[in-house]
Amino acid sequence: MKPTSFILCLAATVSLQAQTSFDAKDADLNALPSAPEGFEVQLWAKEPLVSNPCAMAFDTKGRLFVGMGPQWRGPKPDSPKDKVVILEDRDGDGVADSKKIFAEGFNSVQSIAWRGRELWVANSPDLTVVRDTDGDDVADEYVKVFTDLGNIEHCLHGLNWGPDGCLYMSKGNSKGVSLDGDAPKEPGRVAPKAFRELWGYPGPKGAPDLPPPSEVFTRETYRATYQDPRDDWGQTGGILRYDPATPSLTIHSRGYRNPWDIAFDSAFNWLGTDNDQTGGDRVFMPFQNAHFGWGHPWSPAWPGEGHLPTAPNSGQIIEGSYTGIVFADAPHFPESHRGVWFIADWMTKKIYLYRPEWNGALNVPQGGRYEDFVVGGKSLFRPTDIAMGPDGVLWVLGWGRDYGGTFDEQGIQNNEGRVYRIVAKDRPLVQSKRPAKPPAEWSFDELLADLGSWIPAWQMDARDELERRGEASLEPLTKSLDKPASQAQETWAAWTLAKINVNEVPPKNDNVVLQMIRAGCTEPHDYITHPNPRFRLAAVEAIATHGQSHDRLSNTLITETDPIIYHAAWRTLMDRSDEPAMRTLAADRNAGIRRAGVLMLMEKLIMTETEVLPLLQDSDESIRQLATLWLSKVKGIEPGTAKGGGIPDAFPLAQNLHAESKHRYLTGTVRPGEPHYTDRAYAIERFPAFLSGASMIRTPNADDGSGGDSLISFEAPLDVTVYVAHNERVKTKPAWLAGFGDSDSVITSTDKHSIFRLFAKDFPAGRITLGGNTADGKPGGKSHYFVILVPKPPDPSGKVATLDEALAALATADPNRGEALFLANGGAGCAACHTMNGRGHAFGPDLTGAGDRFDARHILDSMLNPNAIITEGFSMMSVTMKTGGPQTGVLREQSGLHLTLAQPGGSLVKLERKRIAKEEIHPVSMMPPFGALLNAQQLADLTAFLLTQKAAPKTGFHLQQHDDHLDISLDGKRIATYQFRHDKVLRPVWINLVTPGGKQVTRNYPPRIPDDVDPGYKAEADGIIHPHIHTGVWLGFGDIDGHDFWRNTARIEQLELVGVKASAEQLNFEVLNRLLSTDDQSEVCRQRVRYELARHPSGWKLDIAAEFFNDERDFYFGDQEESGLGVRVASPLRVQGGSGRITNSLGEVNYAGTWGHEAAWWDYSGTLDGKPCGLFVQPHATNPRPCWGHTRDYGVMVINPFPRQPKERREPYVKTVVKKGDRFRLGYTVIVHEGAFQPARH
Repeated sequence: MKPTSFILCLAATVSLQAQTSFDAKDADLNALPSAPEGFEVQLWAKEPLVSNPCAMAFDTKGRLFVGMGPQWRGPKPDSPKDKVVILEDRDGDGVADSKKIFAEGFNSVQSIAWRGRELWVANSPDLTVVRDTDGDDVADEYVKVFTDLGNIEHCLHGLNWGPDGCLYMSKGNSKGVSLDGDAPKEPGRVAPKAFRELWGYPGPKGAPDLPPPSEVFTRETYRATYQDPRDDWGQTGGILRYDPATPSLTIHSRGYRNPWDIAFDSAFNWLGTDNDQTGGDRVFMPFQNAHFGWGHPWSPAWPGEGHLPTAPNSGQIIEGSYTGIVFADAPHFPESHRGVWFIADWMTKKIYLYRPEWNGALNVPQGGRYEDFVVGGKSLFRPTDIAMGPDGVLWVLGWGRDYGGTFDEQGIQNNEGRVYRIVAKDRPLVQSKRPAKPPAEWSFDELLADLGSWIPAWQMDARDELERRGEASLEPLTKSLDKPASQAQETWAAWTLAKINVNEVPPKNDNVVLQMIRAGCTEPHDYITHPNPRFRLAAVEAIATHGQSHDRLSNTLITETDPIIYHAAWRTLMDRSDEPAMRTLAADRNAGIRRAGVLMLMEKLIMTETEVLPLLQDSDESIRQLATLWLSKVKGIEPGTAKGGGIPDAFPLAQNLHAESKHRYLTGTVRPGEPHYTDRAYAIERFPAFLSGASMIRTPNADDGSGGDSLISFEAPLDVTVYVAHNERVKTKPAWLAGFGDSDSVITSTDKHSIFRLFAKDFPAGRITLGGNTADGKPGGKSHYFVILVPKPPDPSGKVATLDEALAALATADPNRGEALFLANGGAGCAACHTMNGRGHAFGPDLTGAGDRFDARHILDSMLNPNAIITEGFSMMSVTMKTGGPQTGVLREQSGLHLTLAQPGGSLVKLERKRIAKEEIHPVSMMPPFGALLNAQQLADLTAFLLTQKAAPKTGFHLQQHDDHLDISLDGKRIATYQFRHDKVLRPVWINLVTPGGKQVTRNYPPRIPDDVDPGYKAEADGIIHPHIHTGVWLGFGDIDGHDFWRNTARIEQLELVGVKASAEQLNFEVLNRLLSTDDQSEVCRQRVRYELARHPSGWKLDIAAEFFNDERDFYFGDQEESGLGVRVASPLRVQGGSGRITNSLGEVNYAGTWGHEAAWWDYSGTLDGKPCGLFVQPHATNPRPCWGHTRDYGVMVINPFPRQPKERREPYVKTVVKKGDRFRLGYTVIVHEGAFQPARH
């Protein structure tokens, strides 16, 4: 009996993400989004005035121009085109009442920006300029500045004119069609070289670096260039800078997938938004020469933090769909909401508030997180663009209910649209006093006022007029720097001065100095070693931008600790170096220079395996990590590959497991190397392929002589086939096994004496009981059975479930059954494609928090109709190879060397780019409709489970319970996991502790390769010291009554969890545990532990109060050094090979100074991404005796409450005896800290 394969992916949820985000049929069209206290949301315009608006800009008169239309999402050559319209409120009642078409005939309009009389329009594959030459508010000249820029999927966005007079733009990784060959695909259709470089193509033979603009078209003769939206992708996207004065087009930064928008603040500091279908959406800070990871030449990365080849992001990654971003500093808003950023999210229906701060040279949100500012709720709020208006309020464009353009029977677009205003209550609107005359007639004071405004068109017009007046502007501009009206005025004045006369910018303050460096007004090398990291970054950027000497740049690599500046420096130096120069750097004695040289050679793909292998022994840990990463990414060599061939832990299908025996029964996973016993090391060796990754019950071989009809029982959430792997040495099978059929399959074990034959029987969901191992109850000469569970596929009735049937079945839906369907290998297979709370595969969207985003109807409709709408990025890609068969899947990752496809079931296939002949995108989902594969009840169960998946509250502490662990969050972000049951860690532990700012201060659990490899350590196969002993923060004891509760020899079992109480300021809970003897036959003692988590000025605090007791007999604690509170810090915080430092209350430092000494407190801390953070431990003053520190430079710290042994041994010198009925109490306070922290004050 072998099961029919039943592996599905909830790609219906691919559509699910799209439909519930964009096809919001249940949206309340009359509702308004909610705003925080003191603000209100006003509806300024709706359909029919606006329909699917996507881009906006205010002109020199303060009027709103909006790009909108039906082009998004699958236009054909003859599809109706987008337009730009002027919207006005002519009667002054606060609601728009007038629309006039200013320009039309565009592809999907994704961004617009004014400069003078020209409106620049991003309508991929074109960048078009339109002009109204006769002042009738209708454009009559159209010019294609660039063309062949790629399809409308990952297209041209983010048009911004900067104070340097350049146009900045964001471009996704879709590519043009004229990429190589003897001539363009169409006459004149060729992209500029900078775009082609991003995509990895040279262009047609003889293609110019910057093709000339097109002829001037009229409104009647203009024809937008068409490109099929299904055309495939180039290597990466970028931020580009166009200087029309030169003219020149350069790549500012790269490594983006779909950067929707970019913006700068009043000091010309940039932020942008970037979208990914599986990695979440990110905010980034673009800087010159940066690479942010997508399409990296050899090591793609999305988060970027701690990844040397690429730059880190700013702030948190959110599963959403970021669109517009804007800096807000208008006086209409209160001070609490000035100098901040607003970020629009199309999918979550929110506007986020980003309060900036500087982490070295990186702009990050305060506390590492954003705040909810506007929340859409049930309203039609799908923000696509945001801007600060002339009135000082926040303006928001909103998409309609459908994902793309829809039309009525007469062919007229009928999508909804919204324009909202976010207004501060009881605060006056800004009243513009701008003169109506042309800027050429303005006074200098009037021009300077506009220079300091927040309307880009006004700032650019003032800047251009001041520059046009030349030296006459020098005096008023210089005087304005003495007492600027705003930082924006100061910044734009400094840049305008620099453009007129580079030597006439006085260094008034830090902001002016910053602009001077950037503008090339001063020698950048004077600031290369400046204490201000922002000056140092500006100096490196100036060298890169202005072509200044880089002679001293290599010195930066020696001492620079800021990852942003180091990244900018080595990449700038790479652009100025040939291969011999890079190899010289890679051989340098200084680790910083040597690391940079290695990074350059790897980036240029000119390093060989022979050259990389010796770097595994380099004295610098980061170079060793680079070598390991390169071998993994480029050569597919994975040092220390985990056992089991990468098969993930199975979802346990045996729940509420109970054994009549006192021996231990645990759940596990069928995979090579998995122990099938709980009391022996014997492991699975070979097994039938259909059982790979299945859920199993590991059993104690001590029960080999068990008999009877009832030994173990458990709850199965689904109908299952139970396979009993019974030892062939047991010739007479127990009677209860007679109802099982022989499957004709066996499993072999590393126990060479045992072969296990598989006997199978089908069971309905519910309680299942299995009997003993033998018929005669005699032990010895045999092995105990173990159990494997595989979900049954649904009845193949041929009936297709309908939406109405599934909705009706919700009345009897069981979320527990749905969870098993989602996560179990062989269930619905959802986790083979989707992640949820860190489990599963990222083939499809992350469904964590699905209950906050979707309702039941949308979930079911998406599963039943997966092809209705396919979220961008999840369409099927087919790849034709030059040799070998074709490959299909969803594009997961791409680099200069490889293209990686995710395939159904969660597997990944990596294809060499040089072997690819053709790539094609197909507008179909890879997944079948679920109505024919799941019955109505199963669909309802799955839906019920997804609806329970809600995000943690955004404020305060929150505890989420799971079968084997508790997730703890603070202000909506997970800060720790309390793991109380695990097959490899036999005691409760706190793992993966994170600061509120997002810095993980304990070692990864499970440890990661190469991140957690310990330098020079070879005692364990993976090169990691005690991977399952040193797990985070834990109470462990090497000797209690002769049993070892430190080294995972004896087990601590949780009996109850009580007293859970969470609030905004703290979280409390209590556990009762029993400590079992090594053979699991008796109870050594019990342990009651009270945990309290609370906010702390530098992070958060964990207080642990434990008491140990036995009311039946005495027991003792030995004096091993491995006893007490254990801490294993994050690998970058180690003293040895990291940035860490150990200190104690005596002022002693590191292992050499602190080991073995009693003290009042200990602190193990260092820097992560340039920010101080670590762990502080203070024993309670009520502990029975002073503690001493077993502190090691490789990252472990044990605060021991027992006497120190004169010479280390397992047998105790001193026993601490606890009498029957007495309580032995220990307590510790742990502070997880980030930023300024003074241990002596705690």
